[in-house]
Amino acid sequence: MALLVPSDTNRVEQRQDYRNGHYTRSLGTSVGTLDDLPVPRTRGGYQTQVFERYHRRRDDLDQAIGEMFVGGVSMARVGDVVETLTGSKPSASTVSRVFHT
Repeated sequence: MALLVPSDTNRVEQRQDYRNGHYTRSLGTSVGTLDDLPVPRTRGGYQTQVFERYHRRRDDLDQAIGEMFVGGVSMARVGDVVETLTGSKPSASTVSRVFHT
């Protein structure tokens, strides 16, 4: 794990990486969508342990979507159920993609 020291302009040998601002993103969870999560940027690249890069939903939510589909629930109905639980409705193509991966 890179050592990130508070953003001052002094360069020291101990510092292994430098901050480079942050960006925001949303993440779908089984209890709702978390909006505007700040994700740090570093010059060397930063990987959070909370979610994988490029993923927009937690794995447990994807698993629930797949299990509903396997259980015979239609793609449209899966979207309605997920929207009721999380406030965010996945498209039918998203449900299909989650099932096939």
